[in-house]
Amino acid sequence: MRRKMISVMLISCVLFAVLPFMSASAAPNYPAKTITGQGTLKVVVEGEGGRPEHGVSPYWSVSVTNSSGQPVFAQSYGGPGTSYSYVYNLPYDTYTVGVYPSIWTGISAFLVSFQ
Repeated sequence: MRRKMISVMLISCVLFAVLPFMSASAAPNYPAKTITGQGTLKVVVEGEGGRPEHGVSPYWSVSVTNSSGQPVFAQSYGGPGTSYSYVYNLPYDTYTVGVYPSIWTGISAFLVSFQ
């Protein structure tokens, strides 16, 4: 009886130790924002390189999809500073705007608005 209780406790400890790792997502967490509206969509992204001593330039991509998941806009930007993306004549819908930085790029600002 004692032996069974120890093995049950040991299995429980291992399960509670491993369970958080199993439920964690393996996909990277990219910034995304959802906005509802129509007209001209303005996307402002400011990025900076994490390894300037190696000459690595910041690089990111911006994508916009509508509520049905269809891509509406995609643009890539390379170089330090701020990128401004405009998507014109959008019908009224809910849009998801995602920013996908390179491995050495940090996104310091990400703004989305309808004008």
